[in-house]
Amino acid sequence: MYFNLLDKQGFLHVKNILTEKTISKIYKYVSNIDFNYRIYIDKINLKQKKKINSLPMNISLQTFLDGHNINLKQYNRKVYQLWLPQFRNFNSHQIYYFDDDKNIGSLIYQKNMNYIKSFRIDNEKFFYELFYTTNLSHIFKNYNIMGIKYFINEPGCNEQDIHIDDDEKSIFVTIPLNYNEKFGTTLIYNNNIVNKYKKNKSNNQLRKMGNLNDFNTEQKNDFLKAEYKEPIKIGDILIFKGDTFHRGGKNLSNEARHFIHIWLKKHIKN
Repeated sequence: MYFNLLDKQGFLHVKNILTEKTISKIYKYVSNIDFNYRIYIDKINLKQKKKINSLPMNISLQTFLDGHNINLKQYNRKVYQLWLPQFRNFNSHQIYYFDDDKNIGSLIYQKNMNYIKSFRIDNEKFFYELFYTTNLSHIFKNYNIMGIKYFINEPGCNEQDIHIDDDEKSIFVTIPLNYNEKFGTTLIYNNNIVNKYKKNKSNNQLRKMGNLNDFNTEQKNDFLKAEYKEPIKIGDILIFKGDTFHRGGKNLSNEARHFIHIWLKKHIKN
C-alpha cells in the first residue's frame, strides 16, 4: 500500500508511526554527540605524496562530518553525515578531502581513529535498530540504509531552491525530532503534476532546479499546484523518492528545527 502511493505521487506522509519515546531517544542520542571534538590531521600533497604542514593541524568533528548539499545555499543550516556504508572500511590510511583542492588531502592522526571508528559503529547500530526493530521495520524490510544525516535548521535559515536528491531507485525518509508551527517544513511536489519538467534534463541539472520565483508563469503555477506543505509533526515520517522535487522551507521560529534524513535503496537480488 505504502509504495504503490509512493510510486504514483513520489512521496508519502505517514502519520503517528513513531512514538514520542522513540523520538526522544533519537533526540537524546544526537544531542550527546560532541561536535567540538578535535581531529588532528596532516595535509598531504597527493601528487608528491608529501606532508605540507610543519605543525599538526586540527579540525572539529563538525567540520569532518559536514554533509551539505553542494548544489544548494545553506545559510543557517547545519548538516552532519553520521554514517555511510563505506565508513565500515574506514582506516588510518584513508585520505579525507576537506577543501576544494582535490590535490590536497588530509591524513587523520592514529590517535583519533579509534574515536571515529567507534563513533560510526555506534551510529550504524543505533539507526539500524531504529529502522529494523520499530514500527518502521515492516515498511523498510526490503531496503538497505545508504546514508544517515542529522539536520539542524536554525532560526532564519534560508528557503532552499527546488531540487532532487538522487535517482528514482532511492528513497529518503525524514524524521522530525521537534516541532514548532513556524519551523517551516520540507515542501514536496507531486510527480503526477511536475514530472514533465524532468524531460531532457540530467540528474545534475535537476539537483539544482532553481528558485520557484524564477520559474515562468506556467511552470510556477504547476509547482504551486503540486506543492504539499503539510507540517511533518512528531511521530510522523516523510518518505519520498530520490527523484522527487522538494525544498526545505524557511525557519520563522525562534528555535532550531532538528530532523534525521535517511537515504535507502532496495535490496539487490542475486
